[in-house]
Amino acid sequence: MPRVRCARPPATSGAGSVAPADHETAAEHYRALLAEHLRGDEPPTACAERFAAPVRRASTAGLGEDATAEILWAAWQPVLTTARTRPGTQPALVALLVALRELGPLPGADRVWGLEVFTDLPCFGAQLREACDADPTGAVPLAAFAARLTTAGIDFSLHALWALREHLEHPEPPADLAAVLRWAEHSGPVLAGFARTRRTYADHDRGPDRLGPLARDRGIRGHGFTPERWAFWRTRLAELGTADARRALAFLPRR
Repeated sequence: MPRVRCARPPATSGAGSVAPADHETAAEHYRALLAEHLRGDEPPTACAERFAAPVRRASTAGLGEDATAEILWAAWQPVLTTARTRPGTQPALVALLVALRELGPLPGADRVWGLEVFTDLPCFGAQLREACDADPTGAVPLAAFAARLTTAGIDFSLHALWALREHLEHPEPPADLAAVLRWAEHSGPVLAGFARTRRTYADHDRGPDRLGPLARDRGIRGHGFTPERWAFWRTRLAELGTADARRALAFLPRR
């Protein structure tokens, strides 16, 4: 999904003072803020307030949806880069995103792509998908990050479904199971719960949660997470029998 550019960028006079003026300036602002947060100098709630400040100021100035989207896109960039390159920081990053979401709808802020700021973390999901597509080697740590977020209540389980379908629902053995293992390790019980409750996704007829060919050939029906599909994934991991398959299977509850 292309990044929305800011039609009327706000001015800046230093980190945290007002909304940054352009994408690169905003990204630098958020990189500096994130570095402070990761040093452990403040709790996630305090960092979330500072994270939100440029968006608040853009909203107060009436700069509109494009300006808000530009700031958010710049804000998420260092978060995802850090999650990809420094996986050990992921628990702190998850805590920050949870604190941001708990700020609730930002009074007076324009919705971005139909999503509430910050309740729905607009632009984050699109940027996560773009980051995974742009750098396949970075997709594994980002799978771990998405799994941690899902366990914390920020639902990216559709990404898990994509990984499970890609790696387990085709006749050919997968090249590796690293992404599946990260999802199993960090979100296995949560995903099992989605299977029990038959979690589905919108527009499934066109494919976001469609079945892969091997699952269809084995008689699996339906869409999204189902108990039958869950049992199939566990069986497939047992059939593959690699070290990562056995490890992933150990993290996935039977039901």
